Amino acid sequence: MILFLNACQYNSSELSDLIVVNLRDGYVDSEINISKEISKIEYVPLELTDDNESMIASILDCCVTNEYVFIVSSKQGGVFQFNRQGRFVRKFAKTGNGPGETQQILSVSADENKSLLYVSELFSTSVYRFDGSFVKKVVSSRGFSYQYLIKDDLMAEIGAEYVPINVPGMFGMGVFSLNGDTIEIKNDFIDSTLTPVEETGLKSVYGIYSKDGLLCSVESNDTIFFLSSSGIKPMYFLKMDNSKESKSNSLSINNQELLPNSFSIFDYFETHQSFYVRAIFNNKMYLFQYDKSTKKTSREISETDPNELVTYNRTMAGIGLRNVIDNGLPIWARKSYPAQNIIVQYYTASEILYLKDNKTVVKELPSVCKDMNENSNPLVVIYHLK
Repeated sequence: MILFLNACQYNSSELSDLIVVNLRDGYVDSEINISKEISKIEYVPLELTDDNESMIASILDCCVTNEYVFIVSSKQGGVFQFNRQGRFVRKFAKTGNGPGETQQILSVSADENKSLLYVSELFSTSVYRFDGSFVKKVVSSRGFSYQYLIKDDLMAEIGAEYVPINVPGMFGMGVFSLNGDTIEIKNDFIDSTLTPVEETGLKSVYGIYSKDGLLCSVESNDTIFFLSSSGIKPMYFLKMDNSKESKSNSLSINNQELLPNSFSIFDYFETHQSFYVRAIFNNKMYLFQYDKSTKKTSREISETDPNELVTYNRTMAGIGLRNVIDNGLPIWARKSYPAQNIIVQYYTASEILYLKDNKTVVKELPSVCKDMNENSNPLVVIYHLK
């Protein structure tokens, strides 16, 4: 079978390993049972201290280690550190211009073996010990939207969003050492026959850990790539068959319109047995499961309106798969940590209250949610995989 992969060229060995997930047809409409892959659910309500030092409006990014949960807020600066039970430990990397201070944090990742946290901003990476002490800051000439540690100061990066791809220093995605050495870089997210190069840029970028690396994607390409110490290779091809006009829109940084009958990938994650995808189609959220052993794809359509839920939480944690373990919150993952054998999701308090009133989605809230109010801190949910 020959696939047209958005003008990206791959060699025969790469194509032979490429997994095709058909979102347009070839799936089975059935309830997806993710609960069979989960051994335990760990609910971590983040403590709100009396002095409000630990107050978090919503979560921009988080990093879960064996002992800690590190949080970057979408509104408050700095890094919030909690233990795995949700007790507030400290806040560090606070906003400022001095040593160890930050301006606008984009992402965080950890080296568990060295007890180091990597705090990434648009053009720099600051390194801290788990006790909050500052180690160093490394400035980069590349602007990125996300940066995550793979191992040993080796970083997977996705280029800055909404910046013309032809601006000097711009890139699509790449693997780099922290000191600036390039392992591999990918820049061919361009089709000048559809969109002028000066209007072309990255949008809706996403990245999540997979074993020994990071799965990454951009809106203008139907392929999900695997970034590792070995470089970049295509991993999943999401067969959406969107129109030419839709493809043009996905390339343009000046056009945000999602056309009717077009898929837009929202997020995805892997387990040992499956690959899961959420995609928006005609103002509804579609959930797909690709079974790695049977190579079959199943599909569900959420009853929850994404346009409504996104006002409570931009990651829309409340749209997920049925939870038959405790009949509580829907199951989905925004973070994955293969070394710990866990996947992670996070809810805002306002989203929890919305779901509480929506009995068709949640039959029973976890006990830790019973006393939540609109001023409560977010809830982190850790799913332990079998």
